Amino acid sequence: MTQDELVGRVLARSEIRQLILAPKDGGLGRNLNDIKKEAADLISSAVREVATAHPWDFSTKETTIDSVANQSSYTLRGSGGDCFDIYNIKYGDSSLLDFKTPAAMDDILNRRTISAISYWVPDGRSSNFPVVKLVATPGTSGETITYRYYRNNVTLSEIPGVCDYLLEVALAKRFVSVLEVLYDKILVRAIGAYDRSGGETDVAVQDSEVVRANNARFKLNRYS
Repeated sequence: MTQDELVGRVLARSEIRQLILAPKDGGLGRNLNDIKKEAADLISSAVREVATAHPWDFSTKETTIDSVANQSSYTLRGSGGDCFDIYNIKYGDSSLLDFKTPAAMDDILNRRTISAISYWVPDGRSSNFPVVKLVATPGTSGETITYRYYRNNVTLSEIPGVCDYLLEVALAKRFVSVLEVLYDKILVRAIGAYDRSGGETDVAVQDSEVVRANNARFKLNRYS
């Protein structure tokens, strides 16, 4: 989807047209050209929101760095200085490390000593790259730290068609906050369609437990 197509779809939404209507007609009387310019300026933030809403293949990347003995904090820049945020981390041949907030990690360390490297904790940013702390601290150099991260340079042209509606709502809700709820619903549908290797976002993804509960309720209602 091009920038003009995206802006056109957003402006065509009834919620946005309401902003342009004159106050006498129940609108806010916003200037159409102003809204067009605002929408164009906000596209990059909408793309960033969609790109980081889920670990999509198009928006994430995996790379490695080497551990340094007795060093717990690492600045993760990505494979080409393109790292925005971290999705997961693996140390050596171990399974994925567990993510903990600094406060949660403090609670764990107050109860026991951690000897094996089992956790990672966000530790601020350096030159706008994420810094993470490994717990426990690596005792040797040269161990492979593998991490999957969200890219900071995802472009509009990289967003696949299955996410077009999600992107439209992400941009539109910057003007109308009531669309926040719709965005959450569309995100679930887009993830389901994307994980099925493409498909229509308006096809509901049915959880097996929900189906089972609905069937059980149908039987109870039928014979009550």
